[in-house]
Amino acid sequence: MVQMLPRTVRDDRQAPVLHAFVRLARVLRHSMSESLRKEAWVLAAGFRPPCLAVLECISRRGPLSQREIAEDVGVYPSDLVAALDILEEGRFVRRRRDPDDRRRNAVSLTGKGVVAARRLDALRAEVTEHVLQGLDAGERAELARLAEKALVAHRIASTDVH
Repeated sequence: MVQMLPRTVRDDRQAPVLHAFVRLARVLRHSMSESLRKEAWVLAAGFRPPCLAVLECISRRGPLSQREIAEDVGVYPSDLVAALDILEEGRFVRRRRDPDDRRRNAVSLTGKGVVAARRLDALRAEVTEHVLQGLDAGERAELARLAEKALVAHRIASTDVH
């Protein structure tokens, strides 16, 4: 006879960690959304969440192919195309044939895109300061280090599955 496991198996030692990260992510996302609603240029351009990540990615890494942006940001190519259409229409990015590989587009920031990326960096800093005001600089650095360590381990584990 096969023994059945209980319907719900909980590891209560892990639950507080997960719940804390979920709540923190929710507060950060909500605070950033509230800040962005006050930015007329964001509203006028019709930004969607991937637009912000795309601007940040290109600002950080420079001109990239659409595939590289999709991988970095973690969006489906079709969602990336929609975000790039919004950003290109608003003149924040430019898509051009890559001179080294004419089969791919290189996406770069325009002058307006550089200004927008800087403003978004400032908004992120303000939101981070507000949300993490209970942590000192060392605790913030430790939180970031531990989160990045977990993400790196996850990426390695995810690639080992294939």
